[in-house]
Amino acid sequence: MKYKRNLIWLILIIAMLMAVGCKKNEEKKKEAETEEIQETKESKAVKESKVKKEKQEKNSKKPHILLNKMNENAYDSYEGEYLYNLRSIKISLKEEEGFDSLRKAIEEYNEKMEEKYAGMKEDMDFFGKQEIENRKDGFNSSILKDIVNTYIMRSDESIVSILNYEEYNYTGAKTMYSRESCNFDTRTGKILSFLDVVKDDESFFELVDALAKKDYQESNITKPSEYVKGLKENDYKDLVWTVSPEGVTVYFDTGTLGSFTDGPQVITVCFYEDDDLFESKYINKEKDYVFPILADNMTLHIDIDGDGERESVYVENKYEQDKESLDIYTTGLEVFVGDESKSFEGSEGSAYIVKKSGNYYIYVFGGEAEVSILTSLNLSDLKKDDDKFSYLSLLSRDHSFEAEDNVEIYTYIEETFTDTDTFMADEVGYILGTIMTEREWYVGDEGIPMAKTERAKVNMPYVIRTLREVNCKEVDKDGKGKKSASIPEDSYLLFVYSDNESYVDVRVVDKDDVEVSEWSDVERHFTLKDENLPDYDGNCYRITLDSEGDEISYTIDGVDINEIFEGILFAG
Repeated sequence: MKYKRNLIWLILIIAMLMAVGCKKNEEKKKEAETEEIQETKESKAVKESKVKKEKQEKNSKKPHILLNKMNENAYDSYEGEYLYNLRSIKISLKEEEGFDSLRKAIEEYNEKMEEKYAGMKEDMDFFGKQEIENRKDGFNSSILKDIVNTYIMRSDESIVSILNYEEYNYTGAKTMYSRESCNFDTRTGKILSFLDVVKDDESFFELVDALAKKDYQESNITKPSEYVKGLKENDYKDLVWTVSPEGVTVYFDTGTLGSFTDGPQVITVCFYEDDDLFESKYINKEKDYVFPILADNMTLHIDIDGDGERESVYVENKYEQDKESLDIYTTGLEVFVGDESKSFEGSEGSAYIVKKSGNYYIYVFGGEAEVSILTSLNLSDLKKDDDKFSYLSLLSRDHSFEAEDNVEIYTYIEETFTDTDTFMADEVGYILGTIMTEREWYVGDEGIPMAKTERAKVNMPYVIRTLREVNCKEVDKDGKGKKSASIPEDSYLLFVYSDNESYVDVRVVDKDDVEVSEWSDVERHFTLKDENLPDYDGNCYRITLDSEGDEISYTIDGVDINEIFEGILFAG
């Protein structure tokens, strides 16, 4: 969103031009007025600067990380099928100012990610050529891949902890997995070593051994403490580890401690096990927090109801196999708390542990890529049938698409969820059609996601046309009502805001700015030609609808919306 420009300079220029045309006996008066305006401007600027600085200082304790994702897909022109998929992720700070040392460290981190991507690309081009030859020789086609997923395990005033989870298959034979981590001191930007955070490494790995024995009873694996002896000489440089608000997690990839069938091991030692094990400044001090829990091999031991007993909490992906192609794909998530479990459907999903007001919750983002459903559950009673859900997903923006030769590149920026006080989310609304909106949310005292504003910003170029005059209300840029109004027949309306419950705020756009899509002889839909037009910060017309029961059926003054508007499109 582009913010409204400051008008003070314009006022000064007008005042100066007026002064030139005044008589000499008024010059002193005008100069005084100009000086007064200048003083007012400077006073206001100082005040605004002070407020901005105070706001930055207040917010500067906790950085918020953005994921800059790039997906590259290549296809084989000979077969007309996809050849490979690549994904590389860099990170950036959401805050435009502050965190100078951390910002510099992130730039250096991103340079390493670019070097890694260059190596991925070189390898994939080599194996891709072999795959094309195999296809020409009649072998079954395989889609090669090297996909990176980045998780921000913690981001606060003390530490920023990053886990990269890589899924790769360069030959079509077997998909492999590996992990890398990077941990920054928030204030200095220093890349932390394991011993910067864990003071007593021997006692730490004794606890890791005990947890490994408990969580991986059926696996025949080496004790983690025995394995890491070979890493200590190099200050555990090759150890993969992260820090969450709960504690320190160590990761052992498949084949590290055991055989391929034993899989990976992921073990978390919580801070409350023994404070003396850890450097005090990296122990979490916040009462409310959130962090991701990875599916399939991360088990946490949490006292979820304060009774002193710790429950095993973990998440597993649900899979199905296609009978013909034998391809295995994800169909959902299943959350386990002790002996209880609950399933969620959807091809894409992620889960977060949330602690709020002393209680533990789990947030599950599930569903499909187009429509994500956020479900929140209290971990103390997983089976209780009162879980809350919203059509929310973490906000993604600045989408771009390029295609050249046989390669497609798709980039976008995605928000992360590391702060219970604020997170940005995409939201699906069903007012005058299916619309995508965005707004800021927070975790409420009862663990339920709560919107910070009544209105959400519409982030898609959705346009409808009026078939008759529409009674409405004019509202200012903040959504406050000004006066009754009406929109003429044959007007093209661009959606700007909505509460996703009963109203939309629209602006009228010129017919020449609208792209018409005819789906049939009687059905037309409209979008903007210029996608920059939605960047608008002025008055709007508010159209309020009446809902007919629970179904998607709306009226205005008793008239069905389909008799008032053309181009309404409901989906999902």
